[in-house]
Amino acid sequence: MRSKIELIIVFLILPWSVGICQMNKELVKFYKGDQKIFPAEWQSGSTEVKATVPTWEHNNAKNEMDLALWKYPTRFNAYLESIYLVGHLAFNGYRTAGAHTEDKIFIATRHSNDIEKDFHAEFAAILLKKNASSFKPEDWIKLSFPMKMHISSYNSSNIHSPRQLNPVLFRDGYLTNYSLINLENDFCMYAAHLFAGGKQFWYIVDHNELVKQKTLLIIKFYHNLNPLYTENWFRFISTYRLF
Repeated sequence: MRSKIELIIVFLILPWSVGICQMNKELVKFYKGDQKIFPAEWQSGSTEVKATVPTWEHNNAKNEMDLALWKYPTRFNAYLESIYLVGHLAFNGYRTAGAHTEDKIFIATRHSNDIEKDFHAEFAAILLKKNASSFKPEDWIKLSFPMKMHISSYNSSNIHSPRQLNPVLFRDGYLTNYSLINLENDFCMYAAHLFAGGKQFWYIVDHNELVKQKTLLIIKFYHNLNPLYTENWFRFISTYRLF
């Protein structure tokens, strides 16, 4: 049974959390195979991008994206032109979970259980680049154990997906092997779990000091973009899944 205080919070947060502030679902498009959706520079020179058509993934992908878009106010529509959902996505023969341009996001849906997290991660990269003044990389770096110390962990880990949580890294302020590639990827992994990591993420936050401090930094970044983004708000949606 929820306490009276919790119920009051529900009624305060719910009006903002529904349609009046939701990003536009029309941004989401399913790749049909005969569209030129990628920038020309991704199809020339040393870069070759390939995508397949999503098949049975439609319903799950749509539900995941609905969950994701509920968590951003309508003014965030201005950051994106389109969100393309494909089957597999590969660069130079290597499959990836997602990619982005300045205003487009591409999400691989085939065999993925983390479509919502992948969207938040790619969107975070766009938001970071377009709001660089709201983020101080030097503060983030101070909380990051030197990446070079983890090269062997990154290369030899038996974790199937580089975006999967890796407890070995928590003590040093990282969430996944993918985080070790560069600062942007590290930031994006925090964004993915901040928005869609649920109670598991907050357990990690509460038991690892560097993770906690970096989480507070990324919340500060999002709070500057939207004052309703606070630690209490993120903890609340992770517990009650109103979205």
